[in-house]
Amino acid sequence: MVIDGLIVESPYKKIERPRIERAEVDCLQTQEIQLFLNACLDPKEDPQNHPLFYTAIFSGMRRGELLGLKWGDIDWATKKIHVRKSLYKDKLQEPKSEYSKRKIDMGPRLIEVLKAHRKRRIETLLKMGRQLTDDDFIFCQPDGKPLDGDNLYHRDFKRIL
Repeated sequence: MVIDGLIVESPYKKIERPRIERAEVDCLQTQEIQLFLNACLDPKEDPQNHPLFYTAIFSGMRRGELLGLKWGDIDWATKKIHVRKSLYKDKLQEPKSEYSKRKIDMGPRLIEVLKAHRKRRIETLLKMGRQLTDDDFIFCQPDGKPLDGDNLYHRDFKRIL
């Protein structure tokens, strides 16, 4: 209407947009972290839940970044995780911004957890007649396919929590 010249200015011009309240993030408290990680070690749980959630807690990586992480993204010599890709809806993609591409320091305990997870993964693949490569996902299904982030959240994370 404004474009056609039928009205001088848009009636929406004077309407203020309502402010959207952001929900406060409910993070685990320090004492809850150990309880959560111990629950991951329960024999009824998937054995890769512990290293996945341990890495999430002690690296601060987002879900898609964790699920897109490959063994080639770990630099054992410099003790850093290189965030290069993110997995979203079964597709690897570039992080949203250049800031999202980053290197994350690994503490000694995170290195131990990831090395133990790598050893278990190598054993699993050897039984299948395969070898682990730098292009394999760190956190994946037994056949190497990527995990589904929504399933992980609803099926595993919420139950453990």
